[in-house]
Order: sequence, then structure tokens, then C-alpha cells
Amino acid sequence: MHRNQRLTRAPPERDLWDLAETDSSVLAVYTEATGTAVDSAALVLFRMWYDLSEIVGYICLFRDVHAQTEDAAESWKNLKFYLRPAERWPLLQLAEMSHTTPRRRGGAGADPVSSVTSRTPARSPAARA
Repeated sequence: MHRNQRLTRAPPERDLWDLAETDSSVLAVYTEATGTAVDSAALVLFRMWYDLSEIVGYICLFRDVHAQTEDAAESWKNLKFYLRPAERWPLLQLAEMSHTTPRRRGGAGADPVSSVTSRTPARSPAARA
């Protein structure tokens, strides 16, 4: 290993968010097995990161020269799936609407990130086969 390289460990939420989409008991099992509590805000963050990275990947594909293939048709369908934030992230819209006035640091009010953690939208792109 090069002197400037470091071995890093990814936060568990990076991998747990996808598993918890279909079986939320995974989170309790993980916490019991490791003694590490799962951060619900981090679960939301990594799920959003996944959606955004999918969108970027599909946009890069379609910005470049591409053929009209079955793969391209499936990719277009998947891109349209990820470009539906009101359906994929309904509580983000509700949280945004509930915060029409600027919040002061430390002020009262619901945290929009924690509001989003309580929903589980439909999975798609072939249920991430």
C-alpha cells in the first residue's frame, strides 16, 4: 500500500438502505449483531445518492452517440423511473411545503430528512435484479 493511501471503511448505511427497502428488520438485526446503531438520515442520504447516480449514468449514456437497442430502451425506461421525485420522494415535497419560512439554526420544526425516512417507495429497475 502506498504511504498516502488509507484503508477506509464505508458507513453501514451505504449498503443497508437497499436491503432495508424490502425488509426493514435487517436494520435491527445489523444493530444487534454489531452493536452499531443505524443512522436513519444516512440511509436517506445514500438512497438519494443512488438515485442521483443512476440519473447521471443514464444522462451520460443518452448524451453520447447510442443505438436504438433493447438495452437503450430499458435504460430510457429506468431514467424515466428515477426522474419522478414526487413519487419516489413524496415526503420531501411535504417537508419542503411545511418549511415555507426560513428556519433559524436550532429553531423548532420538523426535520425534513427524518420525515423522509419513514416512507418506502416502490422499487423498480427490474427491482434491482
